Amino acid sequence: MAIAYRAGPDNEVALQLQGAVFDPIQHRLTLVVSGQGGALEVTGVADNGWLRLANPACAIERMLVAHPQHVGEVWVTDAARSQRLHVEPLSCHTSFFAPVVDFAAAAGAGYDKPGLLAVFTNVYNDPLMLRLWERHYLRLVAPEHLYVIDHGSSPACEVRHPGIQVVRLPRGLSDQDNVAHFCNAYQRFLLTQYRWVLHVDSDELLVPADGVQAFLQRLATDEWPAGTALRPDHAVEVLPRSGVDGPISLGSPIGLQRPWGVPHPDYRKPALASGPLTWGPGFHYALEDHRVVTDERLWLIHLAKMDVDITLERNRKWHANAATSRDLRRRDHSHRLTRREALVEEFDAMCARGFALPDEVAKGF
Repeated sequence: MAIAYRAGPDNEVALQLQGAVFDPIQHRLTLVVSGQGGALEVTGVADNGWLRLANPACAIERMLVAHPQHVGEVWVTDAARSQRLHVEPLSCHTSFFAPVVDFAAAAGAGYDKPGLLAVFTNVYNDPLMLRLWERHYLRLVAPEHLYVIDHGSSPACEVRHPGIQVVRLPRGLSDQDNVAHFCNAYQRFLLTQYRWVLHVDSDELLVPADGVQAFLQRLATDEWPAGTALRPDHAVEVLPRSGVDGPISLGSPIGLQRPWGVPHPDYRKPALASGPLTWGPGFHYALEDHRVVTDERLWLIHLAKMDVDITLERNRKWHANAATSRDLRRRDHSHRLTRREALVEEFDAMCARGFALPDEVAKGF
């Protein structure tokens, strides 16, 4: 029997095979659960036979959690993965799932929650995007159902509507794991009183193509099982087209000024849920993949590149943030360009792959 252990803070896994000798040159490993397989990348072999496995985005945990009634198997194959040489059932040491055990997941059963939808975001020194976030989500809910986690902005962030609730946290070094951790906890807190909770970054706008009222009505019904998470089927980066679109006017609807979008699959993420989610850094995935449903009527609009000057300023702020050593190892932010010429060139190349947003979407933000 193969035994998996938690190896360290970077999601890597230590694996012990009981009945096979693994040669990293001649052999490969595959994890098979309920007939579905995923390649395991061996990043190290110890003298005593222990194997170290890469585990990006908690891929191993996600496969196991998605099939809780089935025992996983570790297959040892040849280097081409064409011949199965050895199979061992997989057992997980208690340390393996310890960082992701969620004792709050089953809490609240039988309680009639008074709120339908809460929307929250986390922000740091980004008043411009927060203003647009506030304006957009006031279309969906009353101000008392909007929550802003101010992660140490200086000066403290200010919302335009006094009914919006702001939670102020002290500022430490930038660390996206830490941000995901406190947002995971805050989502669980809100779920004690709301049937649905939406988390988005301050530059992300969720747009229902069927309109706000139809969207809220769908949430109020029992269309999905309890605990379902919804992922927008469409996610786009809106961009200015050189020679076509002028500078952005923040006082006017953004969609009418930036009706051109480029598909961005990273933002097809589980943002809206009626049960606890364990988001990873950046919120692009959740451990609970098996509860995620794609909604073809939902669009997620990303505003990070809607204007050259705004993007340059935000990128420069990002590079100026001091980060933890862990964050520096895990996140390469060199793609955040700080030279105007390079950014314009990037925007033009992206626009060439773009398309005009449907009218009902462009008019929705």
